[in-house]
Amino acid sequence: MRPGGPLETWFAEVRDRIANDWDACIADVGYTGVGKSTLAWRLGEELDPGFNQSHMCLSQQEVEAALKVAQRGDVVVVDEGVEVVYSLDFATRESKDFVRWLDVCRRRGVILIVNMARLRQMSGRVRDDRALFAVSVRRRGRAILYRRVGADPMGLDEEDPGGRWKKVCRFSFGRVEGPEWDAYMARKDDRVMNYDPKKEREEKRARGRRTRRTEP
Repeated sequence: MRPGGPLETWFAEVRDRIANDWDACIADVGYTGVGKSTLAWRLGEELDPGFNQSHMCLSQQEVEAALKVAQRGDVVVVDEGVEVVYSLDFATRESKDFVRWLDVCRRRGVILIVNMARLRQMSGRVRDDRALFAVSVRRRGRAILYRRVGADPMGLDEEDPGGRWKKVCRFSFGRVEGPEWDAYMARKDDRVMNYDPKKEREEKRARGRRTRRTEP
């Protein structure tokens, strides 16, 4: 990613949001294998000097562990791991956990990047109220940055409460190489190869029961 121009202006805007106690939720969309993880890593490097593979999360547990130790200005990526790629739960629930993560991000000043195939996989409540930016990976090494404009989070505009997406710029990004990237890809491959849907459903039900017990 070349410095300067509208992309650098956007980086400054994201950092400014964090400095002023706002969250920054970035949707990273594109089909499987097109390079979303690579782009998320590149964005993480640009926005967070301490970014490494521990910031790339493949499960709910990994996201929550990363947020517990995250500092102001850190980037945390929810990648297309087992719980996102293979489960409709992420897409069809009211995304209570996701809203909670965003609340933690705002309090701690953390930038959250969420990888998904399509923007509509994000619940309407979160997409319309909290996701202000989106990057669309059309092919490897090429992406388009969008900004949501005209949004009405109070819901007063019944015809268009979520606003519309305006293209900011096109940009290119390079490959990621090195031991940190290799370690992350090995961890991701291991999650995919050892995915157990039955175990995953049981763990989700157990987490749901624990959440209900702790809710007032």
